[in-house]
Amino acid sequence: MTETWWALRPDRTGGLTETIIEPAHRGEHARKQTHCPRGDGLLKAREHVPRTVETLGGSGQCERPYCYGTACRGGVSPFDAALGVAPGRKQLDVQKAAAKVVTAMP
Repeated sequence: MTETWWALRPDRTGGLTETIIEPAHRGEHARKQTHCPRGDGLLKAREHVPRTVETLGGSGQCERPYCYGTACRGGVSPFDAALGVAPGRKQLDVQKAAAKVVTAMP
């Protein structure tokens, strides 16, 4: 039983995380524009872009707006910033756990 639960845990907790996070950050999820981090005015949101992240609690996916500026040729996702999502798929908790394991090995 434990092996079955452990195998299914990432899928179940990932779905739970999505259910909790999206309503809590609905304003960021529906954002149409944001300020350019380079100070070049406003960046307009494009279509929602899917993003998958992996945490120690499981894997989760959400679609969020991506704001892009043609003048600065840069973009940001305010939803990612509001959640504190790290760049890349593996999040900081996974990276820290991996670093702890690696440094503990002889």
